[in-house]
Amino acid sequence: AGAEVHIIQHNKRILRDFPETMTTELITSLQNKGVQFHFETTVTKVYETTKGLVLNNAGGFTLTVDAAFAALGRHANIDELNLPAADIATGHHGIQVDEHLVSSNPRIYAIGDVVDRPQPKLTPVAGFEGRYVAGQLLQTNSDPIAYPLIPHTVYASPQISQVGVSVQTAQENPDQYRLKQQTTTNWYTFNRIKEPNAIVTTIFDRQTNQLVGAAAYTTIAEELINYLTPLIKNHTTAAELTDTIYNYPSPASDLKYYY
Repeated sequence: AGAEVHIIQHNKRILRDFPETMTTELITSLQNKGVQFHFETTVTKVYETTKGLVLNNAGGFTLTVDAAFAALGRHANIDELNLPAADIATGHHGIQVDEHLVSSNPRIYAIGDVVDRPQPKLTPVAGFEGRYVAGQLLQTNSDPIAYPLIPHTVYASPQISQVGVSVQTAQENPDQYRLKQQTTTNWYTFNRIKEPNAIVTTIFDRQTNQLVGAAAYTTIAEELINYLTPLIKNHTTAAELTDTIYNYPSPASDLKYYY
């Protein structure tokens, strides 16, 4: 859009929940597009002048900008709800709920970004929780909530997506998991769309040899991870994929090669 972009990062690691190999590639990609990173930098003061907003800290960092955005993650917007008056317990990450999404007040449920749960705070997750609570209220479902696999994507350029067992978990447990990382840039699917750099990592359980996790760095990561998610869920084997013919070249036609 023609803007000069600066990213101020308090440490050297962006997007720590995603594979570092892929986030490092993303930094390089953004730098090549003109984005300027300021690592190991924390802004402690912001004030307005006639020339714009000034961001600085005691260490000597100063940057004047037209607009500044704090991108530090979601915070549960509950501070002004006076929840203690309703006997609703809260924690650092929001409203505390049980396995049925019931708060400490048994008449009140909570879903979505206000909930203190480890699941990613994503729109489809909130929708899933909403349908679950509807079932609880209509008494059509009395089971504790059971989340399915939750794929999630960083809509950067390129994208980074992952689902299931993470790369970090697999690396920390080599006796349990096997990783297969492939640079797929020159595969026909990616060459067809002139992909400059594509990486796909798949994770397998060593005992069962089943696919249990995946991560992708590519402009079509969101689509690819949506193909890999049901393969993990349904315990699909390489042999079963070989028996299926997909349009070629396409993300689906490559699936068997990730095994």
